[in-house]
Amino acid sequence: MKPILIVMHARKIPAVLQAIRALEIPKAWFKGFTEVQLQEEIPRFIRSTDYTHYSIIGDDALPTREALRLVLEAARSKEVVTGWSNMAPDVPVASVAPGEEPGPWSSLAFGLPTPVAASLKRLLRAGIPPFPQARMALLRHSFPTMAALRSLPPIFRVSNVSWTLTTMPRRLWLAHGFRKPPFLGGSDGFESKALRHAGIEAWCVRDAFVYHLHSME
Repeated sequence: MKPILIVMHARKIPAVLQAIRALEIPKAWFKGFTEVQLQEEIPRFIRSTDYTHYSIIGDDALPTREALRLVLEAARSKEVVTGWSNMAPDVPVASVAPGEEPGPWSSLAFGLPTPVAASLKRLLRAGIPPFPQARMALLRHSFPTMAALRSLPPIFRVSNVSWTLTTMPRRLWLAHGFRKPPFLGGSDGFESKALRHAGIEAWCVRDAFVYHLHSME
């Protein structure tokens, strides 16, 4: 295996930079790009290099050497492997959903026609119903608590990846790319949907926890 870590580096958070630099893996730093710009930059980089596996981490997470080791170890036998995180410091649920089908939160962002989903999200943010309560209700019906996730087997199927050391072989990155929905949601959710539709299984390593620093607000 010849892996490399893709670092989404739009923000420069000192603690994150320190954690990522400590990882024992080659790194490709994509500095100052938006997710939209990365739709071209990341596939271009993968096409021009010959690593066997490409892992990816966001710019507001604190990965550890142990989490990376566990993910890469699992990637020797599974095609798509991810770690996981807390959804946000103020949202005590996990960032991945066990099973094969997404829950209501993911369906809101990625399963509905974009104008409908965007309208619903605007209503939530406007307080109809109150956004914090509605957000937590949707999240709790879509994702397990962190304690519940820690009680799962060492590796388990998930319906989404969350850019927490998510690792795939080169051919899958080339086939599915790095794409962001045009209006709503993030590239990790869009990639999750593409993988599900292609019938490709995604797996999460229970002990590959990556702390997520920033709020969803």
